[in-house]
This record gives sequence, C-alpha cells and structure tokens, in this order.
Amino acid sequence: PVAMIAKTINIAFPFRDKAVGFDLDVGDWVSPYGEGDTSDVTFSYSSHLTDDILVFSNRLGVSFQGEGNGFIRMSKDSWSEYVFAYEAPLKGYIQEMVLSVDRTRIKILKRNLFGPEEYLIIRIRTVLDENGDIISARYGIVDGPIQYGDDENGGGVVQFRYWLNPTSNDRNLEHD
Repeated sequence: PVAMIAKTINIAFPFRDKAVGFDLDVGDWVSPYGEGDTSDVTFSYSSHLTDDILVFSNRLGVSFQGEGNGFIRMSKDSWSEYVFAYEAPLKGYIQEMVLSVDRTRIKILKRNLFGPEEYLIIRIRTVLDENGDIISARYGIVDGPIQYGDDENGGGVVQFRYWLNPTSNDRNLEHD
C-alpha cells in the first residue's frame, strides 16, 4: 500500500448558503476561512428549521471544480476484506452531487444521503493537455458516510473521512 494522506474531518462551515472551498491536502477550508491553499472541493450548506424538531429541510452541495476533476460514487464490496477499489479508473468522473433531507412531522418527502455502504473515488488537481488528455492528477477515496447538519451554534457542520494518494498520476487506492 501507498502511504496515503489520511484525514477524518469534523468541521463547522464559516457561513451558510454559499460555497466554500476545501483543501484535501491540508484538511481545512481555503484561506481566509482556514489554512488551505487549493480548493479541491467546494461545499455549501443550507437548512430550514422549524419549532418542531421533526419538521426540517437541509442540503449539502458537493462540487469538484476544474476540468477532469470529480468523483465516482461506488458501493463497498461486502465480500472482500478490502472494501474499496484498488485502482482509480481513468473515466467516469462527475463533478457535483447534492445530499438533502426534506421532512414533515409524519413523512420524509425527500432523502438523498451518502451512507456507510458507499464511497467516492476522487480525482483532483487534474492538469490536461490541449487534447484533453491527463498530464497529471491526484486520486483518493472518501469513505461513507458523509454526515452534515446544524450545529449547536446555529451554523452547519460536515463530517467525512478520506485517503488521498500524495503521488501525482498514481491511481493506486490501497491504504492501511
């Protein structure tokens, strides 16, 4: 296995209803909201709460910026000791997903979450040549679940865990 960058993130949003960049190398928001330099992925959080704790809606937008960057949503392999893919694919990456819950007191109207049985293969910092071929890129895994919601300060929080291969163009995803 490669010595991957491994991080478990539990971080409060600097604001709501607006996208903020996150640096996966550093594991923090980009400046001026954190220590990050490069916006590998942006998150935006919004929610609508009521006096009834059962009645609410919330939304987490996840977006990878830049041509060639993105993710592939995968299901973990329940039959194997290593539940992730061993190598990142070259094609099939998409750039955005929205996780959300809308519910009334008696019914969940919409529920699109990212659960513990899932993971993302990610590609970031992609550099393409004039033909659109990859010159360099970095690969990794975001392990499900991605959890998000309101925090006790009236803001939002996101929690997730990931591994990032530090070596450019190495598609190996195996980690300890």
